[in-house]
Amino acid sequence: MFDRYDSILVGGSGFVGTQLGLRLAGRGERVLNLSRHHPKEPTPGVDFSAVDFGSQKKTVHQTLPRTDSLVILIGQIGPDFDPAADRRALKAIIDLVNVQKESMKVLYCSTVLVYGDCEAPAQESDSLSPVEPYAQHKAENESLLKNLLAKRHHLGILRIANVFGDIRSRGFVSLVMNRILVPSSGVFRVNGDGKQERDYIYVDDLAEAIDAVKSGLDGWDTVNVSTGTSRTLLAVIDAVQSVCKKDLPFEVTQQSVAEASKIRISNGRLREVYAYAPRHTFEKGLALMWNRALAVKLPT
Repeated sequence: MFDRYDSILVGGSGFVGTQLGLRLAGRGERVLNLSRHHPKEPTPGVDFSAVDFGSQKKTVHQTLPRTDSLVILIGQIGPDFDPAADRRALKAIIDLVNVQKESMKVLYCSTVLVYGDCEAPAQESDSLSPVEPYAQHKAENESLLKNLLAKRHHLGILRIANVFGDIRSRGFVSLVMNRILVPSSGVFRVNGDGKQERDYIYVDDLAEAIDAVKSGLDGWDTVNVSTGTSRTLLAVIDAVQSVCKKDLPFEVTQQSVAEASKIRISNGRLREVYAYAPRHTFEKGLALMWNRALAVKLPT
């Protein structure tokens, strides 16, 4: 490891972190990934060090290498998501950042789900009404950062839309495409009425958007990282079938689900302040994802 990096990615071994690391290193940044998990394969130009900031044992590093920017990617929802460990990790990271004498840019990856149901596209100044426990946790983490981070640092809260781009990632798009790629004997089940709306952003666009905010951040800011367009789960299934040129037998269960039904998000601030607009349409992102999927050897 070096004693100074342009960017440090905390939790950079995952889907988004890998893509972000590739982008930053590809344009010449010195990048470090600090993560509990080793990357599935080395990311060119990105150093790695295994650190579990959420551990209850006092074994984590007591200092961070000097850096211009720190991107916090931990706390993504999944089967092994542990809210208590994630909260411990965030507090430990804040403590390590606050002992740094030099100011740095700290970007925290939150979620657009913190807004709850949105009839009109949510803007960053809107009040939060998270429905899901995960969204509530993220909203609390945003407050924690605002209350505990030293004011000399720059803080960017990134409220991120649903990310897609690889069948090995999580999310509804991946579930649908995996079932088309490897059909099972059963019918694909869609809980609720299938009309739940979400904003979907392609992973390459997300990495570029994070980079744009990181470059332009001055002071404290909150930014929606989205496409500004929402579509229903049923529309997603139709689009995936169209791109893959395969049918997916499915049924809508009408089973109630404890989640926001309409996620509509404005990306005006991302466009106007940070001069970034997503480059990929939903269909183009799906096509790239499908081509990637065909090249991946899935376990049988």
